[in-house]
Amino acid sequence: MAKKKVARKRVSSSKSRTVSRSSRSSRISSNKSVGNRLSLAWANFVFFLIIFVVSLVLYQIVPNILLQNFFGVISVISGIVAAALLIAAIVLSILRFGRK
Repeated sequence: MAKKKVARKRVSSSKSRTVSRSSRSSRISSNKSVGNRLSLAWANFVFFLIIFVVSLVLYQIVPNILLQNFFGVISVISGIVAAALLIAAIVLSILRFGRK
């Protein structure tokens, strides 16, 4: 059997849509002050620090090996995030007090 060629329709380029870009820049918005970011960083740091301590205590208490591994992983992850948030809060506080 011979294969039949299928005729394909071409889309005319005159009907193509143009996409307009928004006038927003890719910079960080300037309406958020450093103080707001600093308070948010400290609040998140305290939250992840509490999660770290609770998961570390549960890691020590729970006798089940599966739960012990779970709380161990949670404590490592939340500890790393808390350390990163602490560094971010320190940098933001330096920026805040450096302006004054």
